[in-house]
Amino acid sequence: MPHLMPYAMSKFALAALSDGMRTELRKYGIFVTGVYPGLMRTGSHVFAHLKGDKEAESAWFSFMATNPLFAINAQRAAHQIVEACRKGRRELIITTQANLAAMVQGVAPSLVAKMSEWVNRFLPLPVTDIDQRGAA
Repeated sequence: MPHLMPYAMSKFALAALSDGMRTELRKYGIFVTGVYPGLMRTGSHVFAHLKGDKEAESAWFSFMATNPLFAINAQRAAHQIVEACRKGRRELIITTQANLAAMVQGVAPSLVAKMSEWVNRFLPLPVTDIDQRGAA
């Protein structure tokens, strides 16, 4: 996820932790469900620390995080999470976009990398990069 590297890395770490815990705890009858919701309408985008031009990038991210076409309602997601845990599911990928991303990543990881690079070209530049381009 361009410009959200620390956030993306923390999610990757949680996925690895869930996989490890699932493996180690299953023999005790403990089930671990990894949850990958995609964007949720929780208001958390207001607190995101973004890399680029804060105003421009916040506007872009706010649109995505509050739009029902791109983000799921938190209560609806919570219901799905409870049901997945109740059923002992290994993982739950909630939104259509997250399911599609996971599927494409599994089949064509280099395509996902190229798409991320393409998206990154359209994101606002960090202020220091703008300053350096102007000086060059």
